[in-house]
Parts: sequence; C-alpha cells; structure tokens
Amino acid sequence: MDRLRAQALRIFQAGVAAADPHAAVTAVLDDVQTPARIIAVGKAARRMAAAAMARFPGVPALVVTNYENATPLAGATVMAAGHPVPDENGAKAAQAVIAALQASDGPVLALISGVGPRFCLHRRARCVLRTRLR
Repeated sequence: MDRLRAQALRIFQAGVAAADPHAAVTAVLDDVQTPARIIAVGKAARRMAAAAMARFPGVPALVVTNYENATPLAGATVMAAGHPVPDENGAKAAQAVIAALQASDGPVLALISGVGPRFCLHRRARCVLRTRLR
C-alpha cells in the first residue's frame, strides 16, 4: 500500500507542477517580442504576470484576479474582483483593462487563465480586447 500511495503522490505532484502558471508562461516567452504592456486576467493572473515581468522587466503590468490571489506584485497594478459572482470591482477592473489597452503604444501581452474574462464583465472591454488580439 505504501508503494501505491507514493506512486499516486508522485503522479499528483507531477500534475501540479505541469499546471504551474509561472512555469507555463516562462516556457513560452523566448519567442515573444517585448510587449508595451502586460495584462493578466484570471485566478492564475498574478503568477503568470510575475513570470512575464521577470522576462520583460520595466514593462507596465495590470493584473486582475480573485480576492484570494490579489497580493501586491512589484511593478504591477493588482486589482481584485469577485469570482464566481461578478461584483463592482470587476466592472472597475474592466474599465482599467480598457484604459490600459487604449493607452498601449505597442503590442500587449495578454495572459488569460480559465474564465478570466468573467472577472472583467464589461461588454466594451471584451470588444476592445478582441480587436487588439486580431
């Protein structure tokens, strides 16, 4: 039984490591040009933004995440929003995303985890983001 338990634990730990948002973003940034801005949205937003900011120091970043994950990140503006139930802070975050996209003078690195757009429930934000991604 101990052998099976150890094997199950190794499998679980490998799965957790493979899903690490920091590692996942770090693994793909070598082929990304330096963005003018970083916008990260979702529960994993803070970890994804930290990876991108380590690769692109000095690039302004906006992070929108849930209350549990909204801790300060040096060099970034971190905003908390309701999840799974949207709240007023989500609307404010959507406005901040719109403003950040409109203020960008170059490419934006958009890092979106899970159902990240639900944090920013604002129709105009989705339209602006969709336009910028084309």
